[in-house]
Amino acid sequence: MMNGAARLGAQMLAGAPATSVPAAVSRVVGVQAQSMPAARLAVRARTAGLTAADVDAALAAGELARTWLMHNTLHLLVAADPVWVVE
Repeated sequence: MMNGAARLGAQMLAGAPATSVPAAVSRVVGVQAQSMPAARLAVRARTAGLTAADVDAALAAGELARTWLMHNTLHLLVAADPVWVVE
């Protein structure tokens, strides 16, 4: 069983932050994105110096996909990941 510090590290909420939006999303496999303001905040909590606009730009550039993966819940994933996640 994971202790609190290990869980925070695994979720990228402690330790070295990601340096890009795709790196943060990839590391945690996906970010729940039913609410885009909450998804932007979840990504920003795992990065340093990035803004909500950076998350939107990554989505607009096709680096991320916002899609339904399970239980009719939207998630943000790195653009290449939905294929293997859905399989």
